[in-house]
Amino acid sequence: MESVAASAPALLCYHRRVIRGLISLFVLVLLIWLGATVKLGKKTTFGHIKSIWQSEPTQELVDGVKDKVKTEYREATSPDAKPAAEAARPDVAKPEPLAPEGAGPETAAVPAGKADTARRSRKARPHGDARSDAPAVER
Repeated sequence: MESVAASAPALLCYHRRVIRGLISLFVLVLLIWLGATVKLGKKTTFGHIKSIWQSEPTQELVDGVKDKVKTEYREATSPDAKPAAEAARPDVAKPEPLAPEGAGPETAAVPAGKADTARRSRKARPHGDARSDAPAVER
């Protein structure tokens, strides 16, 4: 009996999810049925959506978006295309590397001229906390 009592909350939660899912499915089917059968004026909801989709302004919008996407895709995939970062901001200079080439991992996140200062300040902080901006406290 203990195993049934212990699994009762899990079983109850499972049943709630199943019931919620069935109610959601029922509401979805009901909305689809209403959209297809109930007339709003001369047309059903789906009839209105179809008319809007087939209208000339909507088709112009769709064609314009397709043309723009095709153009952008061709530009992005062409052999002489610039990387996205350069293409988006050509006025921004490329950043300098943080460490000289061949430097070890300990200086990788520190600008090239400041590696010694960073090591000294890391040693001065209690417990080796390199993230703290507070001055080191002597104990």
